[in-house]
Amino acid sequence: MTGKETLQDLVDHALKVASKEGQAVVQAREVLEHQIRISNSEIDIFKQWKYTVLEVFVAIEERIGTTEIFNPTQKVVDTELAGLIKFVRSLQPTPLFSGLQEEIQTPTKVDELYDKRIHNFPNRAPDVVTEALNQAKKAGAKRTAGSFFFDETTNILETSQGFSGQYPESSYRATLRSFVDSESQGQGIAVGRMLGDIENQISHAGQESGEIAKLAVGGKQGKAGTYDLVMHPTVAADVLGSLAEGANPLLLMMGMSPLKDKIGEQLAPKELNIWDDGRKPNGLGSAPFDFEGTPTQKSPIFQQGILQGVVHNASSARMDQAKSTGNCQLVDFGMGSKEEMQIVNIYYRLVLV
Repeated sequence: MTGKETLQDLVDHALKVASKEGQAVVQAREVLEHQIRISNSEIDIFKQWKYTVLEVFVAIEERIGTTEIFNPTQKVVDTELAGLIKFVRSLQPTPLFSGLQEEIQTPTKVDELYDKRIHNFPNRAPDVVTEALNQAKKAGAKRTAGSFFFDETTNILETSQGFSGQYPESSYRATLRSFVDSESQGQGIAVGRMLGDIENQISHAGQESGEIAKLAVGGKQGKAGTYDLVMHPTVAADVLGSLAEGANPLLLMMGMSPLKDKIGEQLAPKELNIWDDGRKPNGLGSAPFDFEGTPTQKSPIFQQGILQGVVHNASSARMDQAKSTGNCQLVDFGMGSKEEMQIVNIYYRLVLV
C-alpha cells in the first residue's frame, strides 16, 4: 500500500474491478507477526514482519479462479486482476460452483477473537519463553527446541453480492520439543487468542515437554498386536481432526473420504461427539463469517458416535439441498494449488466430547 491507499480503499477497488466480469469476493488481511525460535534451550531468533495480502476470487460464466496479491497497490491490483480474468476465461466450466451466497445475513458475534494486549506483548515475550525453558529443564529435559509465533491481524471481506464485514484477531502458537538423550523426546504445545493466561499456558507446554521426554528414557520397541490405546490429547485431536475433515462434500464426491455414504451410521462409540464450531471463543479457526459472508455456526458432525452430517459452503449446500454451514474458505488442495470456494480446514474449530 502507498501512504494514500488504505486497506479498505484497496478492497473496494479490487472488488469493483473483479465484479465487472462476474461474481467476486475480496478478502484482505493486514498482519503483524512475530517469531521466537529456540535452539539448544536458548532463544536464537526474535523477529517480526508486517505484510498485507489480498485474496481475490472471481467467477465468470461458471469458470472460477483465485489470486493472492501481497503488499498490494492499486496499480499492482489492476495488473494482477487483468491476468486472473484472462486466465479464468480460458478455463473449462466447473460443476462444483453454482454461485455465491445470495442472502446477506448478520455476522455471528464471536467472543475472544482479539486481545489488545498483543500489541505490547513483544516486550515480555522473551521472558515468557525463558520461563517455559526453565520449566522444561526442571522437569528433566537436557535441551529444548521449538518456536513461538504470535500475531495480530485486521480482516476485511467484501463480496459482489453485497456483503461487507471486518474484524480484528490475535493469536499465539507455541511448540516446544524437549530431549533427554537421542532416543527420548517430548512435546508440549500452547495455542490461543487471549493473553490472560499465556504465561501459564506456555510454561505448562515447557513442563509437559520435559516430563514426557524424561518418561521416554529407556523406552522399548513394542510388539505387533492388539492393544487398548490411550492417546495424548494432541494425538487424539490429530486423529479425530482428520476424521472430521472427511466431512468435506468435495472429498465425499471425489471418493477421497472414508465417510462416503455413511451418514446416519454408527461409526464410533456413543461417547464420541464432534461439532465444527466457528463461534468457539478463543478458537484459532473461529470467525464471525466465512469467505462468502455466511455467518459461522455450530454444526454437528458426530453425535453419540453417529455421523450426523457434513459442512457446507453455498454451492455444496445447493447440490445437497441443504443450507451453508458457514464453512467456505480458500484452502490448499493437491500439489500446492488452491481449490476455489471449497470447505475450510476445520482444525482448531472442533469441539470434542
